[in-house]
Amino acid sequence: MRRERELEATVRRPAEAEKYRLEKLAEANRNRVILESEAEAEAVRIRGEAEAYAIELKAKAEAEQMLKKAEAWQEYGEAALIEMLLETLPKVRRIDYNLAPIGRTVCSNLN
Repeated sequence: MRRERELEATVRRPAEAEKYRLEKLAEANRNRVILESEAEAEAVRIRGEAEAYAIELKAKAEAEQMLKKAEAWQEYGEAALIEMLLETLPKVRRIDYNLAPIGRTVCSNLN
């Protein structure tokens, strides 16, 4: 019996204590790995959301810029058309005036 108690005190209890210590270390390591993985996954998710938001903002800004360009070109186009028309009308009038005698000659020859 004495030998049994001595064996219990010197071998079994220290072995069980070491087993318990190693199990707790393994469990702590497992929990650490899980938490690190979850944190990394969350970081990737947040990074992805941030990139998506940045792309969305950039697309909106580009669309707004294109709209403003289109409006500017429309205003410019109307102004340019009016300016071109005003510059061209006197030339057309001169051409019409210069061609009038030719037109009368052609018309009189047709009769």
